[in-house]
Order: sequence, then C-alpha cells, then structure tokens
Amino acid sequence: DAANMGTEAEILDRINKWDAAPREAVVPVLGLYKGFEVGDVMGGIGRDGSGKVTSAELFMSTLFFTNVEEEVNIMTGGRLRRSKTDPVNDMWEADAVCLSGVVEKHPMDEAKTCDAPSGDLKYTGLFGRSFGDEFGAAIQNDVGRIGMAYGLIIIYLVACLGKRDVVHSMFAMSAVVLAGVGLAFTGASGFGGILGIKTNPLNNNIPFLILGLGVDDAFVLVAELTRHMTENKDASVPDLIALTAKTGGSSILIT
Repeated sequence: DAANMGTEAEILDRINKWDAAPREAVVPVLGLYKGFEVGDVMGGIGRDGSGKVTSAELFMSTLFFTNVEEEVNIMTGGRLRRSKTDPVNDMWEADAVCLSGVVEKHPMDEAKTCDAPSGDLKYTGLFGRSFGDEFGAAIQNDVGRIGMAYGLIIIYLVACLGKRDVVHSMFAMSAVVLAGVGLAFTGASGFGGILGIKTNPLNNNIPFLILGLGVDDAFVLVAELTRHMTENKDASVPDLIALTAKTGGSSILIT
C-alpha cells in the first residue's frame, strides 16, 4: 500500500533511478548497492520514449528467513505427526500461500479455504514447503504401492523360477537372487561413500530397479541352464555353468 511502499509514481521513480545507475555500485539517491539489473527481476517491461520504465507484467522478489528447527507435533493430513522443523516458518509460509491465493485450501488448516486476493495482481511462488505440499500426499500414497510391488516381484520369482515340486522348485536359487540384489545395492552404496559420492533421493529407486533386473536375469540364466542340461546330458557342472554364462551373459550384459 501507499503508506508502506509509496505511491505508484514514487515506486516508478525509485525503479528508474535504480535502472539508470551503473551495476556493482551504490545508487546514490537510494543508498543501496546495485547487484542486479531491473530486467533480472521484472518481465514484460514497458518503457516510454525516453527509455524509462512505465510498467511491467512480472515482478520477482526473494525473502530469506532464519531457520530454527525444533522437535514439534504438527497436524498434517488430519493426523498429529512429530517432526523436526521450524514451526514459525512453516505457519508463516502456510499463511502466505493461502493469503496470496497460491493454494485453494490452507496447508495446515483444512477447514480454511483460500481466496485469491483482490485486484489485478496474481501471485505464484516457490516456498520452502512447496515440494512437500505438491508431492507429499502423492509420495505417501505411493509408498504402500511400492511395497506391494516388491512383494509381488518376490512372490513371482519364488513361484515361477522353478517347477512346482520339492526337488526342482529352485527356492534356494530365488534366495540367492534376492541376496545378490541386496548385496549389489549395499556394496555399491558403500563403494560410492568411500569415493565421496553424495547420495540423493533418486537413489531410493535403485533397489526396485535392481530387483526387477535381477529377477529378469535369473529367469534368463535358469532358462539357458535348463536348455544346456537337455542338450548336453553328459556335461559336467563346470561346463554347464560356462555354457550358461556364454549364452545368457550377453542378455544380462545388455540389461
């Protein structure tokens, strides 16, 4: 409002003084150090015949807060959850996205609806809580489904890798496959840690991918082993292993 920011003419006057000043220097009239140009924070700029700014379609601003984390209980999704966070910043951002019309419902008060502010200005923004608000519920819903997918893959492996009898069930082979997948992930993670490679959230998808590839490779090797046992009835175990690795190894290498 005019009481805090000045009139429209005063705001445009300060913007044009900033625009006319050289970069990496103090703007004398404003007493501020100029570290960026007007075009870095404004878009769709309109200028008059003399080159002065008269309007803009977009304006960007950045706010920084002190983050003081505490162990607190927060009501999220109708449930009381314990979390380590800054409750003051969380509430401020929740109120900010609501008052600015970025969201339709208050992130921390489900009974409160958020109306778009009056006037021609429309707001959008990337807040500290934005990713959690957008993807938190979706990720929580997918966690259970991912667990079901792990279970279905393991059940399929045990049930279909061998025959349905005690001798040829290949239950031990299934256990070896699962152990190999686990050792591959933990070993690679440990080796990456030794090399100083930082982990990231995408690494959480690796066990699922390795499990799928490991199960697929197990079926390839078992199929090749069965074929060579049928075609070479007198071959020794080392020879069968060599033949299996020779014909099935190329498929595994590609995956």
